[in-house]
Parts: sequence; C-alpha cells; structure tokens
Amino acid sequence: MKQVGIFGGTFDPIHFGHLALAREAKIEGELEAVWFMPAVSPPHKQGKQITPYEDRLKMTELAIQDQDGFLSSDFERRREGEAYTYRILQDLREYYPQAEFSFILGADSLWEIEDWKHPEKILSMARIIAAPREYTKKHNTLEEQAGYLTKKYSTKGILLLHAREIPISSSMIREMLQRGEDAGGYLPQKVEAYIHSKKLYR
Repeated sequence: MKQVGIFGGTFDPIHFGHLALAREAKIEGELEAVWFMPAVSPPHKQGKQITPYEDRLKMTELAIQDQDGFLSSDFERRREGEAYTYRILQDLREYYPQAEFSFILGADSLWEIEDWKHPEKILSMARIIAAPREYTKKHNTLEEQAGYLTKKYSTKGILLLHAREIPISSSMIREMLQRGEDAGGYLPQKVEAYIHSKKLYR
C-alpha cells in the first residue's frame, strides 16, 4: 500500500519549520508522499481571527512547489461533516483505500491527544509521527507518553522523530509582519511575495 503522511495545520502562514518537519517525517517514516492539508475551520481556533482558507491553501501550494513527494490537499474542504481529526481520517481511509496513512503532529499534540475527540479512533486508524516541540505544561517524557498511549490503546504505532526542534512559529512570523519587520528568513520566497501582494498580516 502507498505510505502517505497527513500533515494538517492552520499554516497561517506556512514556513520553513513546517517544510523541514515534513521532510524529516518523509525520510524517517519511509513515506512515499506527504499531503499538506490546511484546516478549513480549526475547532481549537474557534473565535480567533485566521487568514481566509483560500490564501492559506495558496501559500501552501506555493511553498511546496518543486518539492518531491509533497502535495497540497483541499480534502478537508471537499468533504462533509465536522472537521475533527478522527472524522477526516475515516473519510481518507474510505476515499483512498489503497493508502496507509500516518498522521504528522508536534509533540505538544501527542501529550494532549487524549483531549481530542475519540483519540482511540485516531490512534487505531493512523500511525502517529511526532516531532520535538516545546511544551510548557508539566509532562512526562515524550518516550514515556508514546509508551503510555501504546499500552492503553490499540495503535498503528507511534514514531518519534529525531529531528531537532526548529524555533519558528506562524504566530512569531505574523507578529513580525504586523510590526513591519522582514520575515523573509523564515518563509519560502514565493510565500513571502504572496503575503506582500495580498497585504496579509498588516
């Protein structure tokens, strides 16, 4: 079966940290492809101002142009129903029965996954690929958390990436742009040009 990594997120905006994580997940997870899937209306960001979906999708498309094995997917927009991770994975498995899915996320999400809707379904439908990420709340080690989840649930496996954490965040970039600062060092050139042409984050 084709091994596909699903990389969901707000991507507001997408940056070099996202691309580095996807490359590492593709290599260590032995994935044939990584599908970048911008969230249409993230449940955890209800009430917060986010950039229109079409702009975030376009920035994602621009960021991964000419990147082998990377695909920008509007699957979440095309499907019906709530945008919870377990529902999206259910639909992906139905639409693409020839694919085996891995779900790429940051370490903070691995610590919080039991707060998500139906974590048992998520862990049973897709292998989890987790990347190092700063987490300020009290927690066990990432290895201990992976072991705990594997013991408690029926999982497709949890892969912890060896990549170092890249200190870039979309919120940091938005704040820089709002202050009129140059954020080009953190963004693909085509994404930076699109942001300026659309006057985003001002």
